[in-house]
Amino acid sequence: SFSLTGIGFALTTTMAFTLTAELFPLEKRGEAIGGIFAGMSISYIVGALAIPYLQNVGGWRASFLYYMLPSSAIALILATVAIQRRSSGFENKSQVNLGEGFKNIFSNRSALFSLFGNLLAMATWQGILTYNISFFRESFLISIGEASIFILIGSILYTIGSVISGRMVNRLGRKPLTAMSILVSGIVFTVYSYLPTFLISAVVVCVGWFLLGVRDTAATSLIIEQLPLYTGIMMSLNRAVTQVGFSLGSGLGGIFLLLYGYQVMFLMLGVLAIASAVVFQWLTVDPSADKIA
Repeated sequence: SFSLTGIGFALTTTMAFTLTAELFPLEKRGEAIGGIFAGMSISYIVGALAIPYLQNVGGWRASFLYYMLPSSAIALILATVAIQRRSSGFENKSQVNLGEGFKNIFSNRSALFSLFGNLLAMATWQGILTYNISFFRESFLISIGEASIFILIGSILYTIGSVISGRMVNRLGRKPLTAMSILVSGIVFTVYSYLPTFLISAVVVCVGWFLLGVRDTAATSLIIEQLPLYTGIMMSLNRAVTQVGFSLGSGLGGIFLLLYGYQVMFLMLGVLAIASAVVFQWLTVDPSADKIA
């Protein structure tokens, strides 16, 4: 069931961003992408609050029957009713050859390095997400309840960052916003483990969660514009490199944690973030930059 869930998530997120590129004009696309990330974050917040209550009332099956099943059914109905059956670019994109699409993507330096930069960024964020609560619990002895509240606050800040980024990508530019948010958040997540108190460290991490929301929206907005004719293929590859980044971040983070401890591990993850920012800034271009007045 978990493998089927993973396949379904990969397909739905890929198609959601692909349809966003087809159904929204360039000026509104960033806001739509920010809305998708914000929606995913809000669903996480609602689920985190609702599922423990449902499990206490009706056991573990209640969370599936009364939360996951209805929400999936509603999503299916909305997708069937609300999404246009034929988007503006459907006629041309239906004729795209997959082999030709992959060839054009891998021969385009900006498209290729935007994917590589995202892989590095995803490795950083997954490493942070995997181990930062353990760090706080071991270093500052916070309770499970306090850790849960901290995670919810981080999710809210991520949501806010996603929405704000969607509104700012046209004004500040997709590429500069991506590179700057990665760079600053990478520095933030590197230094917080060296701070003396939980309050100071937690505030710094909260800034990082906000910037993570900014980064996800800005980077996806940049990647989706690389080769408009091959948006579907590009989003599929982006989903793949995202998962590779997740595995890389968790794996490398675990190795460095076992060998050197939390501080060196977070430093290593921060270096990956800085490398990602360099890749986005110097090895990618924003093809949409001259299309927005």
